[in-house]
Amino acid sequence: MSKVALVQPIGEPGVRMLREAGHDVVAFDNPLSASELKDTLKSTPDVEGMIVKNAAINREVIESAPRLKVIARHGVGLDRIDLTAAAENGVVVTHTPEANCISVAEHALTLILALSRNLITWDRAVRDSDFEVRKSQPGRELSGKTLGILGMGKSGRTLAQMALHGLRMRVVAYTPHPDPAKCPGVKLIPDWREVLGIADYVSLHMPLTPETEGLIGRTELELMQPGAFLINCSRGQIVKEKELIEVLMAGRIGGAGLDVFEEEPPQEGNPLLQMENVILTPHGAAHTHEALERMAEQAARSVIDVLSGLPPTWPAPLPPPAP
Repeated sequence: MSKVALVQPIGEPGVRMLREAGHDVVAFDNPLSASELKDTLKSTPDVEGMIVKNAAINREVIESAPRLKVIARHGVGLDRIDLTAAAENGVVVTHTPEANCISVAEHALTLILALSRNLITWDRAVRDSDFEVRKSQPGRELSGKTLGILGMGKSGRTLAQMALHGLRMRVVAYTPHPDPAKCPGVKLIPDWREVLGIADYVSLHMPLTPETEGLIGRTELELMQPGAFLINCSRGQIVKEKELIEVLMAGRIGGAGLDVFEEEPPQEGNPLLQMENVILTPHGAAHTHEALERMAEQAARSVIDVLSGLPPTWPAPLPPPAP
């Protein structure tokens, strides 16, 4: 029997899988800072598996668990896990890239639809007895419009197919590793800045890495068409939020749909909270009943496989070698 720590709560199907596989499941108090987690692991030295959501797993945390063999990320992004430290300590890191791609794509599409049809503004107006808002602020159709996607991983590809086949949109995209066979109907463009300039809607689906952090700032946003919309369901740090606010306030682009922020939750006084042309959601693109259940099951499956001596189905990409 191996001890598996749930750093943060996961769905019951995942817990049940671990227990049925014969593992001792322990739940830590949530939330835990990296320092608190390190101290907790030191007092629980026999932990061999760990499932985390958005907790920070740094080198000190990893090295405080001498028997640790696997860290399973309940989600996709790996920017809060020190992959180099894990590799150096023989710890396998996994994630769940196939679990939430539908939910994230649907959420991005929801933001696109809501912005194009002034959904939030219309809702508020009707509640305020302004039924004539439809005349002063008409919406616009998506059919025939251009959707630009930066990042063609699973969620980006899923969104592309929804837009192509469900809404008859034109889809252009950038990916650093283009594979036309995986992107049927999508025009792949080698320069991501060109995507910004031709799209009516730009949706971000990139991981947070040193290369993508702060990628989208004022200069890049001003490449977008006047009236275009930015959608971000990836990571807040990819966009320079202060510069996005300035561009929005200047009316340079039409608006934004943001599920993620540089600081979460956004603090009181953040101008985004008062903007009528911005729709904000609480980093919840992946939070559907179905996706949460799949993430719990896939994270549990990864732990079970690694502790059984089997290769995981969804290993994290290996960190680049040290220079």
